[in-house]
Order: sequence, then structure tokens, then C-alpha cells
Amino acid sequence: MQGDDESAISTFDKIISAKSEKLSHLAQLEKGRIYREEKKYSESIKAFEKLLNEYPESYFCAQAQKLIGDVYYYDLNDRAKAIAAYQKLLKDYERSVYVDETRDKLRELQAEVSPTSSG
Repeated sequence: MQGDDESAISTFDKIISAKSEKLSHLAQLEKGRIYREEKKYSESIKAFEKLLNEYPESYFCAQAQKLIGDVYYYDLNDRAKAIAAYQKLLKDYERSVYVDETRDKLRELQAEVSPTSSG
């Protein structure tokens, strides 16, 4: 299976290098997903961040930002960075289909970080 993943990464790199208007940003997103599946979390986050930086108008930016938060939350168990990533999604992509899910996740995370609140 890893050979298939490496082949896919290589194919995505060729698409990205070709600067295909319609495919480069999707290829970048898929690279991040594959790295995550391979448990290469740092590479996964870098791939998603590259999409955000190089294709800031891409339809896939909100999804990439959400996936950064998911990697920090589910895979790296870094609550603070997950919260920051999810807050960035809400700020930068307020019309995204991921907003409701992200707000719920953020409430859950903030409750975990500070379980006692005054009120």
C-alpha cells in the first residue's frame, strides 16, 4: 500500500509542478491527506499550509484549514494548536460548509481546556 501512496504523491507533485489551474490545489490537498494516512503528520500539515499559502482563493482552503485542526486534535493531541487552527477557519472562511462542525468542535475543545467556567 505504501508504494501506491508514494506513486500517488509523485503524481500529485507532477500535477502541482505543472501549475494546472484546476488540479494543483486539489493535488496539494490530497498530498496532505495521504501524508496523514501514513502518519506523517508534520508533512501533512505542511502540505495543507502550502495549499493555503499558494492557492489562497481555492475552494479547498477551508477544508485544508479544518484538516490542520483535525491533525492537531485527533492525531497529535495538541489541543492549543487545534483550537488556533479551528478559530482561523471560523475567521477566514466564515461561509464555509465546515463552520457549524468547527464551532461544535471548538466548544468541545474549549471545555476540555478549561472545564470549569464561571457563570
